[in-house]
Amino acid sequence: MKKNMILALLVAMLAIMPAAAEFGLGGSLSGLYSPAATMEEMLARLLSGDGIFHGMFVEIGGKYTTFGASFAWSNLLPGIGGNPFRDADRMMYIQGHLVGYKAMLDPFIEVGFGRLTRDYANYIDDPDPFQPLTATRYLAGGGGLGLTAGRLNIFTKILYLVPAGQVTGWNGYPLEPYMTAPTLKVLAGAKLVF
Repeated sequence: MKKNMILALLVAMLAIMPAAAEFGLGGSLSGLYSPAATMEEMLARLLSGDGIFHGMFVEIGGKYTTFGASFAWSNLLPGIGGNPFRDADRMMYIQGHLVGYKAMLDPFIEVGFGRLTRDYANYIDDPDPFQPLTATRYLAGGGGLGLTAGRLNIFTKILYLVPAGQVTGWNGYPLEPYMTAPTLKVLAGAKLVF
């Protein structure tokens, strides 16, 4: 049900794109790390692909303020009984662009909320496809920097995630630290701006 709501939101955002002053569509790679992680630990996880989320997003808004929605998923994880798991990260956010959304050098701040879930990677194997194995909600805040050349914007950002509420659906399935404790979310990506 929630997946359909996110899809409907993305379709609605695309439908109103012509009326929006600014529009962006892109993809990103992100990792979730303990705030105490060293740069070496972060780089080692990035190079190994462990816990890396691949994502896509859409943003609409004005010159200085944009609203966005993103969806990201992790690589397959070892599961129970040979059925692999996949983590998913859904987020809605608002950004404040200090110079402007299409500026060549684009520093920005961001706040938002999201939901991290773990479920079977294959819906065929999932006894309850509408309910994840585990889920947690979070609040996020941080900032980043983008570089724009023409319609292409390459960016990086760091967000601080704070769990908001209890982990739901947990029945002895493995929990990642980012589901229960404050976490750093480090992203790099690219988007086309219109």
